[in-house]
Order: sequence, then structure tokens, then C-alpha cells
Amino acid sequence: MNHLIAIVVIALFAQGVFTSMGEGMILEPVKNFLARFITGKWAHPFYDCPRCMVSVWGIPALIVTMFAPWWACIPIYALCAVGLQELLQR
Repeated sequence: MNHLIAIVVIALFAQGVFTSMGEGMILEPVKNFLARFITGKWAHPFYDCPRCMVSVWGIPALIVTMFAPWWACIPIYALCAVGLQELLQR
């Protein structure tokens, strides 16, 4: 069951980051900053494709949630909640 939880955290975090980088959202400046330096195929895992973003955003988020204290994981939990909300709203 722990493996399923890990998969869910990775997927929801990547979806949450992607959603939060949308137009008018709180992480839009991060996307704009990344877009200055990362273009073409490399844009997909950093800001352009939620499925591709799992490798760049989801895996580090999982590692942090495994080792950091609960209070340090609050931003990760918040972005996971954004990802879940986005999926439920669709």
C-alpha cells in the first residue's frame, strides 16, 4: 500500500505544479522564469507537460516527504491538493 501512496503523491504533485503554473496562478512567475532558459523538448519535464513533469517535480517531492518533518511537507501537500482538485473538477 505504501507504493500506491508514493505513486499518488508523485502524480498529484506534478499535476498541482502544472496547474499552479497556469496563467494567473501563483507559480506562473516560476514558469516564466524557466521558459527563459529551458525551451524545446526540455520544456516538457519542467513546465509544459504534467505527465513529463513527474520526473522533475514528483520524484523530488516524494523524497522530501519521506525524510522531512511533517511541517516542511506542507507546501508539497498543498500542491498535491491542487492537483487533486484539478482532477476532480474536470
